[in-house]
Amino acid sequence: MPVAESYFNGLLTLAAPDAIIPLQGPGQWALRVTHAVNTILQCGSRSAALTSTVLIGGSQNCSLDINIATGAPTTWILSAAR
Repeated sequence: MPVAESYFNGLLTLAAPDAIIPLQGPGQWALRVTHAVNTILQCGSRSAALTSTVLIGGSQNCSLDINIATGAPTTWILSAAR
């Protein structure tokens, strides 16, 4: 999604433990969660674990994988940094 898509949100549960969000650079997003999650940003053959900031350069096409870490229902919000 281009940076114009500035807000994504969802709920992770044991029945639906992950979310994959396609992102297109350039852009920067902030991830907020209610409980611990595991995150991986995949851009082509490169991947990296993230904490709270997602930064994508140029015209990269990436995907952000958010996975529940505690088993507790977890609300997540990914919003574009302005």
